[in-house]
Amino acid sequence: MSNIIEFPKNNNTKCDKVLRSRLGHFERVLIIGLDNDNTLHFSSSSSNTGDILHMMERAKFLLMVEENGIH
Repeated sequence: MSNIIEFPKNNNTKCDKVLRSRLGHFERVLIIGLDNDNTLHFSSSSSNTGDILHMMERAKFLLMVEENGIH
């Protein structure tokens, strides 16, 4: 079983729609996105830098594993 949430792969999907579809599903979140000027922004429900980095590293690992078909 994968911990990766399948977000729509269609680049035309509105960000608000994706975010609304996941409301109420998480205890902690980290949102990373690009604005219209292609500037990177992030926001987290945690103020603990260690928690934020841990979520980022776990997500990175799971993306690499899934991308390479490793389970």
